[in-house]
Amino acid sequence: MGLVMKEKQILVLGGPIVQYHDFAEIGPVLREIILAAGFFPVLSEDTSELVSENIQAYHGILLCSSGYELSPEQEKGLLQAIIGFPGEEKGRGLIALHGAAVSFGNSLAYQRMIGARFLTHPEMAHISISLANKNHPVLDQVDNFIIHDEFYMLEYFPPFKELLFGHYGEFSLPLAWIKPYGLGRVFSLMLGHGKEQLNHASMISLLRNGLKWSLGSEL
Repeated sequence: MGLVMKEKQILVLGGPIVQYHDFAEIGPVLREIILAAGFFPVLSEDTSELVSENIQAYHGILLCSSGYELSPEQEKGLLQAIIGFPGEEKGRGLIALHGAAVSFGNSLAYQRMIGARFLTHPEMAHISISLANKNHPVLDQVDNFIIHDEFYMLEYFPPFKELLFGHYGEFSLPLAWIKPYGLGRVFSLMLGHGKEQLNHASMISLLRNGLKWSLGSEL
């Protein structure tokens, strides 16, 4: 396969429009964050963008959808894009944002790639977020913070490097982490329910830094 990746073009896959995570609201917020980070977002709700012949056009993928299932062709294209297609020197960056843990529930391979599978969440509440690795570049200009958000209860698929954790009762549970996948990089951020959460200063920094790290760009 010939390399047709367009440098700095990011596929932002959202939807479908549901009562939980309205892509019509969060899409424009993500577009501005991506543009400010120096990349070019392409917003879509079309999962056919994930098949091999389409996904190769993108430098990175940000998943914020909250549903869908993957066809065999879409699963193969998405996983291979992060691993790296034959002849490529590196894979693409993947940002799995919040609802991404709910998406593609028919694909265990996808869940293992992003590092988690959604189980449930309690009602939205103020969550105290702590840094697990203060020196990592994804956490540049980020300190411990409080956010009103959904605390995702997850089944985890390590190994990964934990970056953020939240306090739930007597437990401290990962809410953001990074991992390699083939020749690509994955940044999973389980916060970000809606427009209010994505406009939080710490979330803006996390997404900006996570984009640049996952794509191998200078922070």
